[in-house]
Amino acid sequence: MHKPARRRSVWGPIFIAAAIAETAAFAASYFYYRRLNHSQESRYWMYQNFKPGLELYYKTGEILGDSKVRTYDYSTWGVNE
Repeated sequence: MHKPARRRSVWGPIFIAAAIAETAAFAASYFYYRRLNHSQESRYWMYQNFKPGLELYYKTGEILGDSKVRTYDYSTWGVNE
């Protein structure tokens, strides 16, 4: 007797692609957060070119408990809050 062909699910590859995309996004976020956390020059570049990203970094730091970075950066750069 002839067996019917088994249909492959579309959800498997979609789930794998979503998991890979999410992992890549997390890795990129961690890389940039670490870079901003360790380098005042990177934070200054962000201040000049992408203020919303720097604001997100500062807000994340305030939530996690390190709220003095913004004050230190602004005093070093001569910027009034």
